[in-house]
Amino acid sequence: MNHPPDHLCTGIRSSLGARLGIILSLACFPGAALALGLPANTEVISRQELERGLYGYDLFDVLAALNRRAGITVKSSSDVGAEDWVLIRGLPRDSSRNVLVLIDGMPLNDAAIEANEFEHLPPIELIERIVVYKPPVPARFGGYHSVIEVRTRRSVKERSTEAGAAYGSRQTVMGSVASRGGSGKLAWLGSLDYLSTDNLSGVQRTPPRENQTYGDRSYRRIKPAAQLIYAGERGGLALYGQYIESRKFFSDTIFRGSKEGRDRTLAAFNLSGWMRPTHRSELAWNLFRSNERYQLNLRMHPSFRDQERYKQGGRFSWTWQASSRQRWSFGGEITERYATERLGSPLPLTRIRSQGLFAEYSAILGHGLTIDLGWRRDALSRAAPRWNYTAGVRWRPAEPIEVYALRGRATRWPALSLVGYWYPGEAVTGESLTATEVGGSWRMAQAARLRLSAFDLRLRNEARFVRDATGLSGFRPQPDGVLSRGIEATMELSLTPRWSAFANYTLNRVLRDGGQPVRFSGPRVLANVVLQHARARITLDAAARYGGKATGVQAMGGGPTVLDRWLVLDLAARFRLSQATVLFVRASNLLDERYETFDGRPMFGRVVIAGFSGSW
Repeated sequence: MNHPPDHLCTGIRSSLGARLGIILSLACFPGAALALGLPANTEVISRQELERGLYGYDLFDVLAALNRRAGITVKSSSDVGAEDWVLIRGLPRDSSRNVLVLIDGMPLNDAAIEANEFEHLPPIELIERIVVYKPPVPARFGGYHSVIEVRTRRSVKERSTEAGAAYGSRQTVMGSVASRGGSGKLAWLGSLDYLSTDNLSGVQRTPPRENQTYGDRSYRRIKPAAQLIYAGERGGLALYGQYIESRKFFSDTIFRGSKEGRDRTLAAFNLSGWMRPTHRSELAWNLFRSNERYQLNLRMHPSFRDQERYKQGGRFSWTWQASSRQRWSFGGEITERYATERLGSPLPLTRIRSQGLFAEYSAILGHGLTIDLGWRRDALSRAAPRWNYTAGVRWRPAEPIEVYALRGRATRWPALSLVGYWYPGEAVTGESLTATEVGGSWRMAQAARLRLSAFDLRLRNEARFVRDATGLSGFRPQPDGVLSRGIEATMELSLTPRWSAFANYTLNRVLRDGGQPVRFSGPRVLANVVLQHARARITLDAAARYGGKATGVQAMGGGPTVLDRWLVLDLAARFRLSQATVLFVRASNLLDERYETFDGRPMFGRVVIAGFSGSW
């Protein structure tokens, strides 16, 4: 939910957490022994990993870090500034576009189409860590099936300023300035990021299916953000704000007197607070508001041109340690989304509200056994409320071994644009996902850790656009469900004090009830091998990513296709010339592999970006 400054988190492995045998959330409070736990099926991307991988200087930014985690697939037309899809455990397109993305409790997903625009994430300089919750997700998250939670930096150890600049392939220019400092109980952080790239201009689509050449696909973005923090003895406040302005061209075609393209601005604000009323309880909350202006000039969508989207609401949670063996958490949220449109077809629905209430309970049963239970009520202003649940059990038979089982059900509400075009006369429903997972981990001395899991996901009431024989059309829940089954394996190795590595493997089969492939699904097999080296002056991060064949409808409006397997190598290197000066280079797709995640839309070939940064 909300996360106080990290420098308040010295006692994160609390007595309760140690007894429960759970991994505590990195959210905590002054002297606190309470926190909402992280389930065993999460992926955590640390700030150190973001810095070492130089993801701020990758054209895919944070998506490049997500792309090499088990169970996560990024589908893209390799078009910076266009929409990228994130599939978590293979769920189909409409669900992948609705993975909940939170920034310190503030939902990022926009008011109308609910797509995940990862260009709207905070600058990497302000990100402390990213937590990915795979299904089944904890009860505290509702209205979605998976969650990507971004937590901004809250600790400021000293006053400093850092600036960096880079240049690379596709006439890419990048620049950033970040500054931080504090005095007493006050701290502040700020950053400014800039990106411009020629992108896919002049690149030929994959022949023979689409033997044509892209026109102007250039992209430009500027992204300032800032945070002000007050941390007292028993609580604190944090105010986060960011602004994004971007321009994206789609072709050389002149339409309505200018090139086809899209202009977008976004202003978002989040006020969060935390306090500890008693030594056994903690309260956290946040209030948020975002305004987005979306202007589209595209011949393919002539009636859709100028929208303003708004989102506002709040979240809260209260955690109570009933005893040394029991913990309760209660909370809720309310979010209102609305939009206005000009110079286009009027929106049939302009405002919608969602609400949720949850309770979570953890208890130690003894002999290394822990249970976690959760209940949730989700409501939408145009639909009947739904009750959902989560349940988990963990058993630690010996110190290095832990096994677990998870089961839960979640409801994903349709976006404002889908509800507005719902099938006439039919009640709005939410997609229901029932998820089961079993797994375990084994720590082999201090040098290695192995994690294994198997999952079974069953999606029902998926909303798809239909048109009947009478000509009526709209979104309606479909009778055929989706079944996603698979296994994930991750090995983490500490080879020497300077060398470390991790590898993962995902086998995921996604089919409809009748056995047909799911539209826009990802490869059945994904694998990553990452080797890292760190010493005083040099850090290296080398990664190999493999994707197997992908079946299903991969092209917009096309027939069934099969995408070939691919192997991509990436390298990031940083050289510290002095205490204040760093040179770096990031090379993506070193072998210049020609591959696709959408049919007929080539991904980037070899991209090399180099630059320097200085601090004072």
